Amino acid sequence: MSWPLLLAALAVAQAETPPLPPPPPAGQEQPAAPEASPDATDAKPDAKKEEEPPPEVLRGTTVGGTRLPTQPSGSAAPAPPGSPGAAPGSPTGPASGPRAEELRVEEIVAWVNDDVVLLSELRTTEQQALSAMMKGKRVSSGEMSAKVAEVQNQMLMSLISNRLLVQEAERLYDVNEIGKDLIKRWRERNDVKSDEQFDRILKDELHMSRADLQDKLISGAAPDYVIDTQVTRSISVSDKEARQYYDEHRAEFLTPGQVTFREIVLLAESNEQKRARMDEAVDLVEQAKRGADFAKLVEAESEGPSKSLGGLIGPVAPSDLAESVAEAIVKTPAGQVVGPIPTPVGWQIVKIEQKLDEKITPFEQARARCEEAVRQEKFPVVYEKFMTGLWEAATVEVRKDYQSRMPKNMQAKVVFR
Repeated sequence: MSWPLLLAALAVAQAETPPLPPPPPAGQEQPAAPEASPDATDAKPDAKKEEEPPPEVLRGTTVGGTRLPTQPSGSAAPAPPGSPGAAPGSPTGPASGPRAEELRVEEIVAWVNDDVVLLSELRTTEQQALSAMMKGKRVSSGEMSAKVAEVQNQMLMSLISNRLLVQEAERLYDVNEIGKDLIKRWRERNDVKSDEQFDRILKDELHMSRADLQDKLISGAAPDYVIDTQVTRSISVSDKEARQYYDEHRAEFLTPGQVTFREIVLLAESNEQKRARMDEAVDLVEQAKRGADFAKLVEAESEGPSKSLGGLIGPVAPSDLAESVAEAIVKTPAGQVVGPIPTPVGWQIVKIEQKLDEKITPFEQARARCEEAVRQEKFPVVYEKFMTGLWEAATVEVRKDYQSRMPKNMQAKVVFR
C-alpha cells in the first residue's frame, strides 16, 4: 500500500469527536446518574488503603487520563518493558499526584520520538479501519481473515506516521493557536455558546478536558495541514506541463452536444410486427411534415412511456440514445421531423426541438484544472519522499511482540525492543 493510501486508511479509521447527544424532551429533566450500590466493586477503599502509596507506572502510561512523559523528570530511564529484569508492571519509580484508584495503566506498542502509541489506540484504529473496509459487504471467513491481516499489517505504521506529522506541525507552527481555532470551530459546529455549557459537555458527555479535546482535534487536523503546506503547495507545475495535460485529456474539457426532441413510439417487437405497422409509421411522419400538431399526434398515437410528457425527451447527449436514433438525430436540423426510425421495440418518429453543438473549454479557462491534475499526478512521489524524510529523522521503537504489524519494507527504519 502506498503512502497516500495509508494516509487515507488512517483518515477513515480515526474516529471524530463524538457528536453531542440530543437534549431531553421539553419539560423533562436530564436523568440523574444512578447511585452506586454499597456492594459495588468500585466502592471507595477504606482509609487504610487510601493511605497506601499509588502503584508505580510504566514509561508512557497514563495517570488519571493524562499521558506521562516518556521519562519522569529527575529519574533514571526505566528498563524497556519486556527486557530482562523489567517485567511489565515492575516498579520504575514513585508516581506523584494522583490517588491509587485514579491510575490507569496502558500497554505501549511503539515509541515515536518523545511520544507513544498505545495498544488501545492500535486496536481501536484497526477495528474502525476494518469496519469501514467491510461496510455493506458479505465475505467468507477466509476473506475476513485476509482483510484482518491486511489491516493489521498497515495500521501501526499509519499511526506512527500520524504521530510524526503532528510532531512536524508542532515544530513548524503554533499548534496552540491552531488548537484554539479548532475548539472555536467545534463549538460553533455544535452550537455551544457559553463556557459553562462547554465545560458541562466536556465533563458529562465527552468525559475529557479542554486540553484533551484540543489534542484530539489537532491530531486529526494537523497531519492534513502539514501535507497541504509542506507537500501539495510545494509542487510546482509549469505552463508546458499544464498544456501537455490539456492536449492529452481534451475529452475532459469537452461538453458534448445535446438534443431535445419529442417522439412518437409505435411498439412492434418482431420483424413481422414492424412490417405490419410500417405504413402506419410512414403516415404519421407525413402528417407531422405537413404541419400537424406533433404534441397532439403524440397524445393520440404514441405507445411509449414518454406519452405522459407529450413525448418530450432531453436535453440528452445523442451518444446516450439508441444507435439508430442517435444517427438520425445528428443528421437532422432543429425543427425538422425524422423517421420512421427502427428501434429494438418498434418504430420511432422524432421532431427535433433544440440542438446544442459540442464545445470545448479553452485552455486559459481550463488552466487551473490542468495544473491541479498535474499536481495530483506528482503528489505520490513528493509525498513519499517527504514521509521517508520524517521517518529517517525520527527515533521509532516498536515492541518485538508487534514486529509482524510493521510492513517488511519499513522494518529497517524501526528499532525493535
